[in-house]
Amino acid sequence: MYDARSTSTYRALMCQEIAENVCEFLDPSYYHRGKSRHTDKYKSKEYKSTLARLARTCKPLSDPALRVLWRRLDGINDLLQLLPQYTHPKPSTYWMAEPELPKLLSAEPDDDGWTRLQSYAIRVRQLKFCDWARVDHSTWMILSKRCNEAPLFPLLKRLLDFNIRSSDCEGAIVRLLFPPSLRSVTLFFDSWFEDEEDPRPFRDILQDIVARVPDVQHLALGRGIGRCASLHPITGLQSTTSLSFAPDISLDDVILAHCASLPTLRDLSCRVHARHATKLPSMRGAFQLLTRISLHGSAEDIVWFFKETSVASLRDILLVFDRTVDTDELLQSILEVLKVAPRSLRKFSMKIIIARNSPEPISLIEAIEPLLGLRHLQELTATSNHPFSLSAEDLIRMVTAWPDIHVLDIHDDRTRSALSVLPAHVLEQVAHRCPCLETLKLPRVDFTGLPPQAHEPVLDHDLVDLGFYPVTSSYHNDSDDEQEDSDSPGVVDWLNAALFIDRLFPRLDSDAEGAKLIMSDKSGTKLANLLSALRIGRRHAEAFDRMRVDSGGEPSCDSARPPILS
Repeated sequence: MYDARSTSTYRALMCQEIAENVCEFLDPSYYHRGKSRHTDKYKSKEYKSTLARLARTCKPLSDPALRVLWRRLDGINDLLQLLPQYTHPKPSTYWMAEPELPKLLSAEPDDDGWTRLQSYAIRVRQLKFCDWARVDHSTWMILSKRCNEAPLFPLLKRLLDFNIRSSDCEGAIVRLLFPPSLRSVTLFFDSWFEDEEDPRPFRDILQDIVARVPDVQHLALGRGIGRCASLHPITGLQSTTSLSFAPDISLDDVILAHCASLPTLRDLSCRVHARHATKLPSMRGAFQLLTRISLHGSAEDIVWFFKETSVASLRDILLVFDRTVDTDELLQSILEVLKVAPRSLRKFSMKIIIARNSPEPISLIEAIEPLLGLRHLQELTATSNHPFSLSAEDLIRMVTAWPDIHVLDIHDDRTRSALSVLPAHVLEQVAHRCPCLETLKLPRVDFTGLPPQAHEPVLDHDLVDLGFYPVTSSYHNDSDDEQEDSDSPGVVDWLNAALFIDRLFPRLDSDAEGAKLIMSDKSGTKLANLLSALRIGRRHAEAFDRMRVDSGGEPSCDSARPPILS
């Protein structure tokens, strides 16, 4: 039997779901989670403006648009601007030279204004506590009075970059910004702009925070926390899954033992000192359930940690080694760590700092030899201020061993080094052997002698992030003149090189802001510009083909060189 009421309800629900999906698609953070990993601030502004217009259109679009638009705030000033009592501060008052901050709220808001503010505050799920947009004491007191001991953002989930500095209203700030719903907190301690010599002890503030949000799952303690006398209040957290300590923090035995005893801990980032924990029985076989670890320290300390603890469940390892002069000892330490790494490992990253007077390069393939047996490795990142020794044969061994790899990032700071200059044709073998690769960063690539690419087919590869230093056989002389002859020996035809890269990786995100496609110099800029022109030309050609098909014509097959470059 036909039920008109049920059909009408179903259609209304479908329309509401469509409206919510449209608004979620306009969430700027949606694009940050994609393969590109780049942020386009102009596109973000455009999407926010579109969401604001949708919110003013009609009731079905208003609620989902406002939910997305107010989900994340970069500072509480955006919220305070809803009140007629708000006063815009001068730009100079954002910084630290003012003896007294100007009042952001000239008076206490009335009931109607406060109700309107609360209707938006309840939508906020993430707040970035921007330190450059400081809030004066009087405003904090007004907000505290209006909230009546309740939090300003009752459903807040994430609080980022909260600076605990000397002030006489920290209790009010903690009550306002730390609701019981909070699950992720990033704290740091930076009071260099304050005139007071003796700031309020950090331990009391941290104790207050832990008491208000005992169920916080992700806690990151950033720079300056090492100034504080003690971090022992965090031992009151019993359900934390992620703990991150800045490298300048020296963890004592109590904090290490607490981390080792947490049954919920899955992610740990800290500086390790073997001398602080060698006599702790609780460290033997600890951290059995960790899936990710980030360690800073000397080669000796990092090796000790992996030998003394249990790392059977690790899937992600990041190692940052202290500066050293002995490359042989460093390589041996990396090998010892990787020998005990579990078969479940999927991501491995390391950062190496070598003293400048060390003449020996770092043999990358020798350092990561045990990883070649992990067929399901998905990410490898190796960064150094010293040149890596990496041949084309070494790179082929790596990509053959890891067919499922998504990120391969090998970078050193010696862009003019003669070591690890890879021939361009090796990129083709990488493309064929690693179909899942999304990010590829290599030290130096030589495009000299590349065969013509005009009629080569285009591969269907998903790589979106590519970086390297483009060199020629004569790059030590930095000869990249505009009048060079592309047919002479040792000179690169950069258009041909761009066609070669575009043929292999047609989905490169060369238009993304925030990261250069090619490491910059005259040759790199020229190559990146040509790649961008190729993409524009291909889009134009595809548009013309669609117009031909729509009008009954035949699509063009000869699109090896787009019209814009012909």
